[in-house]
Amino acid sequence: VLVVDEIQAAKNDTTGMFQAIQSLPVPVKYGMTGTLIQNKLSELWNIMSLLVGKTNMWPSKSYFKNSFVVPIKKGSSLDSTEFQKAEAKRAISKMRSLLEKHIMRRPKSVIEGQIPGKTDSTVFMRMRRDSLQGRMWNKFINSYDAYMSRNSLQPCSCGSGNMSKI
Repeated sequence: VLVVDEIQAAKNDTTGMFQAIQSLPVPVKYGMTGTLIQNKLSELWNIMSLLVGKTNMWPSKSYFKNSFVVPIKKGSSLDSTEFQKAEAKRAISKMRSLLEKHIMRRPKSVIEGQIPGKTDSTVFMRMRRDSLQGRMWNKFINSYDAYMSRNSLQPCSCGSGNMSKI
């Protein structure tokens, strides 16, 4: 049995993490995450294909794309037709049915008493100017972006009295 915490880190099928998990000869794989879908439905397919594997319990990449990704994307666009919106709604419903076979969702309200509180610690350290970190800091602090951030609340140099705009 393999249990992968923060499985969403393996959402890209070209990464070493994805390929390492995929190569493990483990018959049962579990993934834990708080955010299964972050940006793209193709990332969901990648994660689920790692966990469910090459079984008849999870569709092929092309079937997933044609049955879910394409109709949902078309039906979600601003200029979609009523038909495309209805197709997207059907695809979402079908996807939910497929996913509920594989996902155990526990809302925060159920588990919040079981999770320890967050602890933040600040540690101040000297940074050597000749270190990589020091050189990166100097490069950033002297960059145009840092300059604009520092001066965004200064009066405009044009003499209008207005504040600078980034």
